[in-house]
Amino acid sequence: MATFPSIARAMAIPAQVRSGTIKDIEHVVILMQENRSFDHYFGTLAGFRGFSDPYPAPGM
Repeated sequence: MATFPSIARAMAIPAQVRSGTIKDIEHVVILMQENRSFDHYFGTLAGFRGFSDPYPAPGM
């Protein structure tokens, strides 16, 4: 299989052993833009209560 050299180098790095717990989390990134609602970003994403939510919260 032909790949880009940078991908081949990255795949050659051995995986670190992890415990599979919350202690493995190194970074949490929160993205926020002014005047953008949750539905604007995630309204059609499966698994979220977006546009199709049968019990939406009233507007503020």
